[in-house]
Amino acid sequence: MFLPIMLAPQQAAELEFEVIPDALKVKLSRMLRRGRLINREEHPILWMNDVINRARALAGLHPYVLESFDVEDGIALASAWHYGEWNACFRRLDTVEFVEFLGELIEDGWLELEDANALLVEGNASFLYTSRGSKVSVRILPLTDLDDQASLVSHPNIRVLIGRMDLAVGSMDWSGVLHASSSIFETLAKEVVGIPGVRDQTLAGFFDRYRKDSTLPDAVLDFILEIYRRRNKEPLAGHGQLDAPTVTEAEAKMLAVVTKAFVTFEKGMLASGAATTGSRSRGESWG
Repeated sequence: MFLPIMLAPQQAAELEFEVIPDALKVKLSRMLRRGRLINREEHPILWMNDVINRARALAGLHPYVLESFDVEDGIALASAWHYGEWNACFRRLDTVEFVEFLGELIEDGWLELEDANALLVEGNASFLYTSRGSKVSVRILPLTDLDDQASLVSHPNIRVLIGRMDLAVGSMDWSGVLHASSSIFETLAKEVVGIPGVRDQTLAGFFDRYRKDSTLPDAVLDFILEIYRRRNKEPLAGHGQLDAPTVTEAEAKMLAVVTKAFVTFEKGMLASGAATTGSRSRGESWG
């Protein structure tokens, strides 16, 4: 059992389903390896061994114990192992382990807090680090910047899917944005309806029930259903196809924004008790 020290139990639970991109982990390893903040007077294996063993300990692996460097061949073999393990130790960490690992690197001066946070922003992570004196702590960001109600988005799968959608935007995978948005809406609908019978159904299969329970306007619900239907037809969004995707950059970026807005509104209204099953306050239009 892994016991974090920088994350509170609730924070660890929130981040359990967060996706840390491999590209972010690789960039961190490259930043450290370039020696931006590393004592260059040490033999490279010495500081690499320290960082590697921190990561291995968090992953539940035994440390690599350095032996004497008296024999030249021994140095070569140790160097080969360390350079190979350096590329693997960052990537094998799960999200909670990675958060703890990066926090330790900041606390011990391997990486500046500002550089770590800039890396996390670049990778669309949902957390940042803060410091008070020599101690580093983790701040989990709201799901969106649109409203304080974002913290009401309770199901971890929605956080995961929004992370995937943001990654798709960042990599210009416009059909991937459509796929993630549709999956977000389907997950949200199942959570709103909240009965066991819809858990294994497609969104189309229980959409009439969702329309009754939702707080969203009818025009928005029609839009959500159309997004779901388009996902099933769009090349590379729902199925593997030979045709090129038709989703444009503008459409995908707009979809990413409104998806978060609709999720935030739905969860906020439900949490405030503004709607009850069969008798909604949403009205029939935007007016």
